[in-house]
Amino acid sequence: MAEIKVPIYVRPATSRMTRRQHVERSLVAIIAEGGLPIDNGDVIMPAPVLFGRSEETLAPIGQQFNLPYSTDLETIYKDPPENAVFFEGGPTSIHYEGLGRAIDSGLNIYTEKPVTLEIDEALDLANRAAAKGIRAGVVQDKRYLPGPLALSQVIQQGLIGEPYHLLLEFGYFVHPDDGTRPDWNSDKAEGGGIILDMVAHWDYLLKMLVGQPKRVVAHSAMHIAQRTRDGQPVPTTAEDSIYATFEVDGPGAAPILCTTVSSWCRRPRKRGLLEIKIQGTQGAAEAYLDRCYYIANKKTPQIAWDPDSASREDFHDGWERFEATHLPGNAFRHQWELYLKHLITDSENPASLLDGAQGVETALCSEKSALGGNAPIDIRNVHTIAG
Repeated sequence: MAEIKVPIYVRPATSRMTRRQHVERSLVAIIAEGGLPIDNGDVIMPAPVLFGRSEETLAPIGQQFNLPYSTDLETIYKDPPENAVFFEGGPTSIHYEGLGRAIDSGLNIYTEKPVTLEIDEALDLANRAAAKGIRAGVVQDKRYLPGPLALSQVIQQGLIGEPYHLLLEFGYFVHPDDGTRPDWNSDKAEGGGIILDMVAHWDYLLKMLVGQPKRVVAHSAMHIAQRTRDGQPVPTTAEDSIYATFEVDGPGAAPILCTTVSSWCRRPRKRGLLEIKIQGTQGAAEAYLDRCYYIANKKTPQIAWDPDSASREDFHDGWERFEATHLPGNAFRHQWELYLKHLITDSENPASLLDGAQGVETALCSEKSALGGNAPIDIRNVHTIAG
């Protein structure tokens, strides 16, 4: 049994999501369990190096996880060792420059979505990486959550027939004063705004569930126009909500309609931050972050409209819990494992740079519709225009 070391340059390790999900719950967890076994008996061993701009905030993280760290970002691009990976977890506005330099240096890359702010930049990175034989991946964690994963299996097994409508609601309330989102999230010039952030997720999630979005009609809003941090105003130039309906090719002449609501001004009450409801010809299904239920037509109660007795109806009857098979323990870690296996063994890439570029295309088309008076916008398949 051989140990295959994979140096991973993590930028920036100081962001909350990168530190918690990518470093602590993914890479450090893999190391703690002795590495990632592969079919031939060898073990892939991540070797993260943490990067950031401030040693004051970086050092405690490096010391906590006993990992090397540096504020000298230039060392990332100098003479990288074999199998080295550059992970980009910073604001979207710095992705193109950082990922481009990594590709030119011969580094493999794994990046948070959205890949870039512009579709031409995303396609350029994909083409450059392909030309140099770079192994490149894009984070698509929502695919591996228990609820959506179970929902995809409900659909694939035909338990609700042919889907014809999907309703997706996502979000939570980000308080105007000292909220849980980074400052740049409210700054459009820095890549902020919920459209690029979340529609890039819905692109691949809708593709997994019902098909690739082909057209969009959208409306965006800035419901809370003033935010502060430590008592000081934070530039607020980006939308905090997007209401978008996507068309997906259906089995017949009619498209599958996918209605989505994404908002940092949403106040969840019952099931949580994500709710996906799908109606089909033979039943319906509902998924949340951690669970999924479905009901077949034969178990759907006969319902008659009666406003005087509606409150006495129990619409939970007939619904069954559905558990996904091969459920990952953590969505981020699972995709890291898939990517590392792709890197070393040439197994299937869970999400390529072109897949990430498709998310950018769908998000920008949604933004174009919202800014253009809610006009319908056709979404290109970027796999057919790359190169």
